[in-house]
Amino acid sequence: MALSDTTVRQARITGNDYSLGDTDGRALKVMARGRRDEARALVAQGINPYEHRKQQRCSFVMRQSTHSQILRVFKKDVLPTLGRWSIYDINRHDLMHLLSGIEQRRALTTAEQCRTWFKQSFRYVLGVFQRDQLLPRYELKP
Repeated sequence: MALSDTTVRQARITGNDYSLGDTDGRALKVMARGRRDEARALVAQGINPYEHRKQQRCSFVMRQSTHSQILRVFKKDVLPTLGRWSIYDINRHDLMHLLSGIEQRRALTTAEQCRTWFKQSFRYVLGVFQRDQLLPRYELKP
């Protein structure tokens, strides 16, 4: 159904935000004034409020869980073995030994994640410092 002038005028603020849609895929979002003011400020900056909220919600949850997982794994497995070494002293054999220890305790997903994090770390270092002759190879294939 198309949004008519009467439908828009009769839209009232309730406890929850809601949308009034039409047949052309457009929608009118009815929201509380505090959130409306925030949304207007975002629109003034050229930002879509819906996409901004959605991105904030998703990235915060993902970032927190991934970050806490990396910290947990590194504290438990990586730092006790490699914690005091310089990145230039670590070689492929050391990394493979560490990963095989994780795999031996049947934590295969954790081993694969560590392998991915090592690859990402060494790729970053190779890109930033251009010292590939001193760094271990990041192709840590089982």
